Amino acid sequence: MSKTEEIKCPLCNETDEKFQFHAKDYLYNNEGSWRIVKCNKCKLTYINPRIKEEYINEFYPGNYYTNTKKTNRSNLIENLNKYILYKKFKYKKYETIKSYKLFSLILYPILSNLATVSHNITSIDKSQPTVLDIGCGNGWCLNKYKELGWKTFGTEITDNCVEIATTNGHKIYKGKIEDLNFDGLKFDSITMWDVFEHVSDPINLLKKIRYLMTNESSLYIYVPNYSCIYSKFFKDKWMMFTAPLHYFHYTKDSIERLLNITGFTVVSYKTPLGGIGLYNSLLNMLNLNKSKYLKNSKFLNVIFNNFEKILPGGHMLIKAKKNDGKII
Repeated sequence: MSKTEEIKCPLCNETDEKFQFHAKDYLYNNEGSWRIVKCNKCKLTYINPRIKEEYINEFYPGNYYTNTKKTNRSNLIENLNKYILYKKFKYKKYETIKSYKLFSLILYPILSNLATVSHNITSIDKSQPTVLDIGCGNGWCLNKYKELGWKTFGTEITDNCVEIATTNGHKIYKGKIEDLNFDGLKFDSITMWDVFEHVSDPINLLKKIRYLMTNESSLYIYVPNYSCIYSKFFKDKWMMFTAPLHYFHYTKDSIERLLNITGFTVVSYKTPLGGIGLYNSLLNMLNLNKSKYLKNSKFLNVIFNNFEKILPGGHMLIKAKKNDGKII
């Protein structure tokens, strides 16, 4: 039985597509190249043919970045981050970190727009609000939310990740969100950090998410931005294509249209700094990605990973609310 399938555009149900390029997995070195196509009608970009959902886990390595415990950051970085959270999101529990105030204020225009800070999403305006992180991995974002006072929930399909996140005190539901029973729970915020591009059926996922929200709830989606300058410059060598793991490659217009037809309204759109994959993309473009020395160099990785944090982002952060519109 074939592990691949050809699909129609899930956004407009058309088969009229234009070939863009062949993409490879330069990050985890999965074999093969994959056709990236763009729908001629709605411009959604995706892999076609693609790996069937029931086989896609075979392409995720055991050392996938969400499957392991995160190392702690230095006290300096942690305290700078905490002061920015107080300044930007009004988390009063961090108001007392005065010794970092001047340094933080000088760097505020950069620090407040980092992707890692944007993951903290919003301020708390009620006692112990609830957050559901879909595809939470080892729970690294949930750890932040719990420290800030949120009541934390997550979904995850990987046993190891479920174990790590549960050990850290989060309520984790194992399985695909479409198949899970939340016993009538509604969440104040629902988040997807680098998850939505991995979803094979985004329309059904968004419909289930909408059911888990009230009119006051917010949905946050952080996803690679196919229309960014890095996608255009690196083309098929851009690390964020990561075929065949990323089923879809979204732009602001395509993701907004997906949200609109599933009963959501976009209320904000941002491109946080960082999230580019600059170093690995350069290695791919220069055909140096097979060099273990360059790929595993801690020094070069640290230099490039920190440098890209001040560059215009390769991701977009969408905030959406449910509406009363017609759902397809």
